[in-house]
Amino acid sequence: MSRRSAGPRRTPAARSWLDAVESASAAFVGTAHLVDERPVPADETPFRGDGFALDVEVVPDQPVFGAAPDAPLAVDLVTARPPDRREPPGAPRFPPDTLREVPYADQALPGADDPVLVVATDPLVVRGLLLPDDGLPAAVATIRRWIDERADDATVLRDVATTTSPVTVTAGFELLLRTTRDVAGLTERFLRLPNLTGGAVRGIVALLHARPLTDPETVDVATRLLGALADTHDPEALVAYLGWFDAHRGRYGDDVAVRVRVQVARVIDRTFDRPDGDAWHQEVARYAEQFST
Repeated sequence: MSRRSAGPRRTPAARSWLDAVESASAAFVGTAHLVDERPVPADETPFRGDGFALDVEVVPDQPVFGAAPDAPLAVDLVTARPPDRREPPGAPRFPPDTLREVPYADQALPGADDPVLVVATDPLVVRGLLLPDDGLPAAVATIRRWIDERADDATVLRDVATTTSPVTVTAGFELLLRTTRDVAGLTERFLRLPNLTGGAVRGIVALLHARPLTDPETVDVATRLLGALADTHDPEALVAYLGWFDAHRGRYGDDVAVRVRVQVARVIDRTFDRPDGDAWHQEVARYAEQFST
């Protein structure tokens, strides 16, 4: 049985799905089983706090790209969560893990056999799956196809227009963002996608947060986001837009600022007819209240 580690003692910030897939030698789905765990001190964890080292065995099933191992893989994982604070893949959580950022280490429970996706990069990426219809492996396969085929803008835009996967849309935006000279125009094209989800909006806006923008670019992007904010009723998207406008206050001009406050007044008391609607109502209100100061 070969052994792989999910990361060094001091890990950098989590990479995007595009970066992880681009640097990977393979990806596959399989079944994970927690073999053993033990407490570890802060100097042996990537998060500078006490945690738990997990010995996990993954039995490979099908490759997503590249070759899957031909024998069970022993994986070393680390989590800050004790067993009674871990929730299995698919357990309700708030906010929802729409961009699949929660590592399997935070979900592994004694006695469970969980379907997982493994991306063979450094550090190893392991995510719990929601079988039988989890779209994450297909998203990873699409991202890898773009990379292997050096997909042009038209191909990426065609693919993202036909998916509801936040992971695929976010990776597509990140890929095109690398070469675009029109950040605002690219942003608007993605925000107009027919099947756009709140999770995809969150991923797009997170990339805009990380992108250095000139003052004119900031005003242009703000104008496009403002139009999208006025049209959306998705709470995850609303929170993403409000967070961006709050973080960039003072950079997009008085005219846009006035229009933002008008939109904030329209959403601050909005309710959402969904199981987590009350939690989203409070989250939207919390972000909106930042504009009253």
